Amino acid sequence: MSEADIIEIYATARANMDAAFAQLIALNFALIIGVYYFIHKSRLVIKLAIFMIYLLGWVTFASSAVMSGVEIEGAGRDLALLEDAGPVSLTTRGILEIWRSQQSIYYLIALNAVNLLLVISAFFVLFFWKPRTKEELTYIKRFDR
Repeated sequence: MSEADIIEIYATARANMDAAFAQLIALNFALIIGVYYFIHKSRLVIKLAIFMIYLLGWVTFASSAVMSGVEIEGAGRDLALLEDAGPVSLTTRGILEIWRSQQSIYYLIALNAVNLLLVISAFFVLFFWKPRTKEELTYIKRFDR
């Protein structure tokens, strides 16, 4: 496998990981919108079923991101072995600098923390959020002027 092939695997895996994260955010927004318009009126059994379906989608996208992370790790190790074997391109040097940096670790920690917050927020919105009553909205409108 050539250096260019490994760089392409690295770039593709990184793009796939970012796309999976974007899909997780979209999934969370879809759940919040569904709760706001329809699901808040549902019984507990329906809410539990919806949360299980949400978790299934979340696990699917999160697993995709994890697999992409494994591909990134493997490609990074392959590039490091190529660097140890002899001269490499500037692109490979740049990728390895990023791969070995603290920012890369911080990015992964932040990505995992945000994913956890998405699940917690979806649980909170689904089971504990209640829309405002008409009396509350009327009270707020009086003070909006």
